[in-house]
Amino acid sequence: MKRIPLLITLKDDLVISASAATSGGHTSLDYIPGSLLLGAVAAKLYKSLSSPTEQWQVFHSGQVCFQNGYIVHQDNRPSYPSPLCLHHFKGEEPKSEDDKNISLFEQNVIRPNIDDVDNSKQPKQLREAYITGRGHLANVTRTASMKTAINSEDGRAAESQLFGYQAIQSGQRFLAHIHIASDVSEELVTKIKSALAGQARMGRSRSAQYGRVTIELLESDAYQPTNMAKVGDTALTIWCLSDLALTDPITGQPTLKPRPEHFGLSQGELNLSHSFLRNRTYSPYNAFRNAFDSQRQVISQGSVITFKGIAPLTAEQIERLESPVGSYSEAGAGHIAIQAKVCVSPSLKEAIQDSFTLTAINKEKTTNSTSRTDSPLIKWLHAQQQTKAVDHQAWLNTMLIDIQKIYKTARQLNALEPDKPIGPSVSQWGVVYQAARDNRRHPEKLLKQLFLDPKHAICRQKEGSQHTWGLKIDSENTFSTWLADQLIELAETSDAKTQSDSKSSPDTKGQKESHISHTLSDKVALLAAEMRSPRGEKISLAGEDN
Repeated sequence: MKRIPLLITLKDDLVISASAATSGGHTSLDYIPGSLLLGAVAAKLYKSLSSPTEQWQVFHSGQVCFQNGYIVHQDNRPSYPSPLCLHHFKGEEPKSEDDKNISLFEQNVIRPNIDDVDNSKQPKQLREAYITGRGHLANVTRTASMKTAINSEDGRAAESQLFGYQAIQSGQRFLAHIHIASDVSEELVTKIKSALAGQARMGRSRSAQYGRVTIELLESDAYQPTNMAKVGDTALTIWCLSDLALTDPITGQPTLKPRPEHFGLSQGELNLSHSFLRNRTYSPYNAFRNAFDSQRQVISQGSVITFKGIAPLTAEQIERLESPVGSYSEAGAGHIAIQAKVCVSPSLKEAIQDSFTLTAINKEKTTNSTSRTDSPLIKWLHAQQQTKAVDHQAWLNTMLIDIQKIYKTARQLNALEPDKPIGPSVSQWGVVYQAARDNRRHPEKLLKQLFLDPKHAICRQKEGSQHTWGLKIDSENTFSTWLADQLIELAETSDAKTQSDSKSSPDTKGQKESHISHTLSDKVALLAAEMRSPRGEKISLAGEDN
């Protein structure tokens, strides 16, 4: 049996539907099913194989098994579905990968019937999680977006055809494996490797902005959970590293009750008190046939199956159990680990094991490589963006200091208690923010909408605004008039700079007008956003230093 590890890097978001349902919200799987790898290889290799025998051997016989790809932890270690024997007490959820120094096995995680349990607390199963050999939780980041179908006749959005996608976010890495039987020829193995290496497209909406991945063949040994099985064992614990599709030996129908013969055992009994089983039903989509395959009933990945009273294990049985079990193994099902440390060790702290570390992404090298190919225009745009960001931040800092001083003076002038908020509220600043975003190209319209419309201005002084826009800051001015003066001066300064730049560089007049016309609205939006943040609320409440 050859085992080839694959490192899959997502270049785009990846959509993998968890259900075939067409109604309700869309949910994406948080791993890469082996069926996607099989499909990627079949698209390149199926027709080029010399005979139906080779096609059957590679894609249908189970001699070549494309295993699922699971998330790589931020410390560059691979992960697997958490075994369902792991529990935590309600209200004491284990920490995620944000703290890399704390292992899951060193927290309040227990295994019923193995570890001591505090009966005064209620245990809760650790589900839909991934753990590394070091016991760290690995999280998969997913995104969501709304789309609409386009009417092919007029190119506009189609009526009542709004839909959404959940996707695995780009930039993440996944580790998968290919298990190849020893009787598959070396020539076929080479063809499979060639078809896999490089770029591929997977999942839904591959013709749009989704599904681009890079696959790298690794040379290091494949990581597997530590196997503690010994010849002569009379009990067997099986950890499902992927979904497990079993068939009843009598009826030939799918079954969700594991039997000893499914795993090559001559005798034994399912130990329900030490088994933790979940199941699911799904219908995979076949893009080549443009249809769904038959429904599959499987024991879910992460399930733990324990048999007692089995005949003493032999070396041949242990070796055979290292291969996938059950149906659909060519598409990722049936991957198991036996007597894994995390499931059977007397103490969870002893379950921590070494696992190989994958090569980290060299971000510095990538950045340098990109900068060498940048055109003069791209370099100019980067420089302008950096200059703009520095200018905006400096202006914002000055404005916040001034507002802080004004609020302190106004609090004394109006004899207001320190715990009474003054100035525009969070929601009022929110209206200002939205107006700034809506009028990015129209600074004059923004100023009118904020201050100059006597009846409808957002920042107008009206009855009941004596502590907000109408807040008195001295004998002649309110906060509204002060802010209007600041923004009108900013608009005039930006306009003068535009005219000066246009005279000095007539050829770029249009570009600079377009660039500088956003200055007012961008700075107003930045100020409004900051005044809605905790820093702004603190200034509004007491005017203290930040």
